Amino acid sequence: MFEESMRGRWYVIAGATSGVGQSIAHRLAKRGASLLLMGRNAKKLDGLTESLAGYDTEQAPFSLEGDMIESAMKDSLEKCLEKRGIAGFSGGVYCAGIAPSFSLRGTGQEAIESILRVNFIGGVLFTKLLASKRFRNPQQSTSIVHIASIRALQGEVGLGLYGASKAALVALSKALSRELAASECRVNCVSPGWLDTEMNRSSEAHSPGLMEKMRQLHPLGLGKAEDVASAVCFLLSDEARWITGTNLIVDGGFIA
Repeated sequence: MFEESMRGRWYVIAGATSGVGQSIAHRLAKRGASLLLMGRNAKKLDGLTESLAGYDTEQAPFSLEGDMIESAMKDSLEKCLEKRGIAGFSGGVYCAGIAPSFSLRGTGQEAIESILRVNFIGGVLFTKLLASKRFRNPQQSTSIVHIASIRALQGEVGLGLYGASKAALVALSKALSRELAASECRVNCVSPGWLDTEMNRSSEAHSPGLMEKMRQLHPLGLGKAEDVASAVCFLLSDEARWITGTNLIVDGGFIA
């Protein structure tokens, strides 16, 4: 299958050490893109950076540890521009997120604020920065992708806060796609179904049989992080230049 080269472009991945984030990094690097990797685990960032060394990109990945708050993200972007001498970024992916399970009875203000801060507020500020004149590459259009979830579309007991935070990302992307279109900036979401990842497999310890149950609920079986990465890379590329404000569902038929 033909895939256009992304050589000469810089993309930012926030939450790069997640399973989906790592797959996106490898997919973009394979297509020649240079990357700024942001995450909260320095050891995992170092490991990811090393694993990307074999790809033919113009510049090696630039990685910085930090929380997904505006000052930390802005500092990371500034340092990358300074150290690598680039004009700006072609876009990025916000895949930072947490998914704790809470019943309504066990929900408190602290839990609500924590989930929204990582899953939604961080995404708002990430988009604000990448869409700004300071960080956009003036010679290229900009594409920003948020990783949402099918839980924004179909509820699940205990995941109300998580689903609400992801639904907020979808609504945000639709509004910002209209606001930023004049700046040649596209904003989209990808909503994955249940993925066969290390984190989800670990859930078996608390819920025996969960993986098999989820596999049966997905007509095409469980997906992998690479399936999400393919969708994200498509939306970032010029192949999707006429797509904005959409929520691409990648769920193996779960909500069909």
